[in-house]
Amino acid sequence: MDPSSPSLAAIVREHMDAVRGGDPAAMAAHYTADAVISRPNQQIKGTAAILEYFCGVPERLAGSQVRFDSADVHDAGRVTFHWHLEGGSADGVRGSDTVVLRDGLIAHQTVQLHSGDF
Repeated sequence: MDPSSPSLAAIVREHMDAVRGGDPAAMAAHYTADAVISRPNQQIKGTAAILEYFCGVPERLAGSQVRFDSADVHDAGRVTFHWHLEGGSADGVRGSDTVVLRDGLIAHQTVQLHSGDF
């Protein structure tokens, strides 16, 4: 896949919109059936576990809003999102997520927390 292709941009935009919108099903829909999300001290594997994880995100955010600062395309299938949280109890938490895409979906996501957790 060409890193400048509309399909890569569309995947990135749709996932970021789903996260901003707080819709767990829409967030989970962007992952392959065998996808893995790697968070500090936690591995979330497979469709059901990823949906369960995203169902808990609104409560963990506790009134904070996700703000995306930038996205870096590393190659045709790997993108890093830089983000921070505003408001609520998680205000000021910063991190970045690197996703590996396969067949138009996220196959692996690594979450790096730069300040705190939520």
